[in-house]
Amino acid sequence: MRKYSNIKIIKKGFTLLEVMVAIFVITVGIMGVMTILQRTIFLTSVSFSRLTAAYLAQEGIEIVRNVRDTNWLENSAWDDGLPASPPAYGVDYQTQTLPDPNCSSEGYLEFDGNFSKCSANPLAKFKRKITITKTLPDSLDVSVQVFWSEKGKPYTFSAQENLYNWR
Repeated sequence: MRKYSNIKIIKKGFTLLEVMVAIFVITVGIMGVMTILQRTIFLTSVSFSRLTAAYLAQEGIEIVRNVRDTNWLENSAWDDGLPASPPAYGVDYQTQTLPDPNCSSEGYLEFDGNFSKCSANPLAKFKRKITITKTLPDSLDVSVQVFWSEKGKPYTFSAQENLYNWR
């Protein structure tokens, strides 16, 4: 009499179902990692553009402040060359008066090395518009908006400053 009751038959290898489940789990894991990587790259690009837009907005305010300070140094009226603007102005870092005759009112900006300059190219990534409002006799409200789009989605960054005739 043979005793087969305690003997277990050991099968080596995987069944087709186990292989399919393993491939599915690995594929889902890789797709999750790829989605996270793609999203991270997009958000990094948007963050870089937002930082650039913040610098461009600050530069716009500094341009207006520079015109005001130049007026003081030349003993001109403090707001000479800074008219209140129903339309918005396009300017670059070399602007001495507003509106800048070298810049379109569309405010397209292109980078020339490390600096932004006015451009007529509607394909330029950034647009900057400066609006000046006279709020009080000795006060100007300077508002700067920077526009751009990232993968078809429009973005805006705004900055605002009040400039005074404190002299």
